[in-house]
Amino acid sequence: MNIVGDIWYMRRGSKMEANGLIPSKGLNAEQLRAIKELAHICNQHDQIRLKLNWDALELRNRAETNDWLYYKDGKLVGFLGLYYFSMAEAEFSGMVHPSYRRQGIFQLMVNQARLACLLRGFPKMIFMNQRGSTTGRAFLAEYGARYLFSEHWMEYNVNFSEYIIIPKRADLLLRENIDHEDDLETLIRIQTLGFGMDEEDVRDHLMNAANNAHTTTLIVYYNGFPIGSIRYQNFTNVSFIYGFCILPEYRGLGIGRYTLLSAIKRIRHEVPQYDIVLEVEVENKHALELYQSCGFYIDNINDYYVMDLS
Repeated sequence: MNIVGDIWYMRRGSKMEANGLIPSKGLNAEQLRAIKELAHICNQHDQIRLKLNWDALELRNRAETNDWLYYKDGKLVGFLGLYYFSMAEAEFSGMVHPSYRRQGIFQLMVNQARLACLLRGFPKMIFMNQRGSTTGRAFLAEYGARYLFSEHWMEYNVNFSEYIIIPKRADLLLRENIDHEDDLETLIRIQTLGFGMDEEDVRDHLMNAANNAHTTTLIVYYNGFPIGSIRYQNFTNVSFIYGFCILPEYRGLGIGRYTLLSAIKRIRHEVPQYDIVLEVEVENKHALELYQSCGFYIDNINDYYVMDLS
């Protein structure tokens, strides 16, 4: 048996098996496969759908530790991932195999992540917990995290496709972003103004995600002028819509509805067997009504909790 820090390895035949907590700088194909398998087990057991931000997991910065993996006899039984779009906060989602819960595994991972956040200067930790996860909610209450806000997790009703009528709009065009520098600057401007975010934070996020083969970005043109965007990611039988915004001065003109229906039609053509999902803040009634009118229904709720570190 070899011991390295909190990690120890046991030889089984000619193979060394990992045991304990492993902080990871980037994730290899085997680690990603193990995370998917663990997520499937947890989702089936808890009847939930964990939000793990696969686009970020596939494109990790290998100079940073953003993932913590816990192994038992060479088997991945715990995972915690850190995601950030700015230095204002670090978001986390994770899981522990149902057979290995109540053994302090998740707390160990969170404690290590908390130390990393303190060293890197994050002032707070945001935890994502799907409402159906009673174990996650109990842990956060015990750990001292306070409730922040909630988002509806919405899924598209495929039967609605029979009734989709996309109005003909000669004034509108959706064009796929092809990673030209001008396209990137256009997208940065749209999402900075559309979401009210810091420009450098948007730039960093978009540049980090630029090489993700699973992600499609569509820019919305109104009378030849770029005024909106919508993005989607096809991964593991799910197509996740995000980054959907129209510049404030062009809202209320039916552009958002046209954009969303067009994106749905495109996804249904590319991956007809995939579920189509998105998130919307519970308090955003206007967006909720738009999504419901386009065929989405509320499937679950993701609750967000915060822990201040400063």
